[in-house]
Amino acid sequence: MGFILSVKDSALVLEALDLLIYLLESRSRRHDQLIILMFEPDQAEMLYQLLTYPAQPIIFYEKVVKVRT
Repeated sequence: MGFILSVKDSALVLEALDLLIYLLESRSRRHDQLIILMFEPDQAEMLYQLLTYPAQPIIFYEKVVKVRT
């Protein structure tokens, strides 16, 4: 999650969000570990912080919301 916040290139962030969404939608052991990671402190706040990034394409915000749901 820290990588997503530290990178300023929206193309890289979109690719990282795509990977995160793919892993969350898969049903493997990695899925369970990722769910546990998402419930660690400050993880949700990091994703909400992405919603405050100005001048991003709409798909950027849609993917952030998709990760949270």
